[in-house]
Amino acid sequence: MHPILFTIEKFNLLNFTFGPFYIYSYGVMLAVSFICGMLLLIREGKEYGLTVEDTLDLTIYIIIFSIIGSRIMYILLSWGEFSNDPKQMLQIYRGGLSFHGGALGGFIGGLIFCYRRKFSGWAISDAAMPSLALGSAIARWGC
Repeated sequence: MHPILFTIEKFNLLNFTFGPFYIYSYGVMLAVSFICGMLLLIREGKEYGLTVEDTLDLTIYIIIFSIIGSRIMYILLSWGEFSNDPKQMLQIYRGGLSFHGGALGGFIGGLIFCYRRKFSGWAISDAAMPSLALGSAIARWGC
């Protein structure tokens, strides 16, 4: 698979030049994995007392915390790449995410959701594990 699926060339809009923009295969597959995982969690969550609204809120927590966690773990594992120019740590568009950091961040996000909404962390974990497996399998296709 090609790392760049397609490129949006430079264009002008209101006297500002934008681009080029690169659409990466990993980013597309990561988005697809979050969507598929969320749909599976909606189905599985009903057995554990989650409404669709609760599931969507949980998914937002998980997505935000998993992206932050994956970036932090990548930075820690590749510290030499960032030690000379710390501004690069924020340039997530240049790549650099870590699966295990994302899983840990998503888990922390899920725990925060459970604590704030008074849900059982064990029950939510049971409901979410099939989504984690599906999402990680789909995201690997983009690597």
